[in-house]
Amino acid sequence: MNTVNHWIESIKGMSNVHRFSMASLCKEESVLEHAGMVALTALRIGIETDGIDIKELLIRSLIHDIEECMTGDLPSPTKYVTKEVREGLAYFEKYCAGKILNDAGLSILMKSWENAKVSREGDIVAFSDAFTSLLKFHDEIIIRGNKSMIPLISPMLFQKCERALDRLLFTRNSKPPVIYEYLKVVTSMINDLKEVCDED
Repeated sequence: MNTVNHWIESIKGMSNVHRFSMASLCKEESVLEHAGMVALTALRIGIETDGIDIKELLIRSLIHDIEECMTGDLPSPTKYVTKEVREGLAYFEKYCAGKILNDAGLSILMKSWENAKVSREGDIVAFSDAFTSLLKFHDEIIIRGNKSMIPLISPMLFQKCERALDRLLFTRNSKPPVIYEYLKVVTSMINDLKEVCDED
C-alpha cells in the first residue's frame, strides 16, 4: 500500500471511530468530525490573535487525536485512572501516532502531534478541544434532552475547559475580542449543565 492509500485509510479510520463510545448518543460523533470542529474553533480564535502560525495551528488541530485510528476513543476517566495507566497509554498513543504518520509519509508532522497543546498555538488547540467536548455534552443533554449522558459528566470536563480558557485570557498580552465571546458561551453552557446535574 502506498503512502497516499495509508493516509486515506487513516482518514476513513477517523470517520469510523466514534467518540463517547460508552454512551448512548442521540447523534453520534466521529473522531474526524471532532477534529474538524476543533480546527474550525481554533481557526476562529487564531485569525484574530497576533503572532499565531495558522498553518501549524490547523495541522495540530486536525491531527491531535490521530492515534485514535488505532487506539479507538478512550474515555478520560479511563485514561487518567492512575499515573501508571496514563503513562502506559501515552507511550502507546505516541507509538500509534508515529506509525500512522510514518506509513502515510508524513513523519514530518510527528512534532506537531507531540506539541499539539504546547505554546501559543497549543493553548488555542487545548481550549478548542475542551470546548468541543463541552459543546457535545451541552448538545446531547440540554438541546436533545439525552439525560443518559448526565452520569458521564466529570468535573474534569469543566476544569479542562476553564483552565484552557484561563491560559488564553491571562497569559497573553494581546487578547482578541472573540476570546471574551467564548468566555460567555462557555460560562453559559457550564451553568446549564450544572443546573441539570443538580436537578437529576
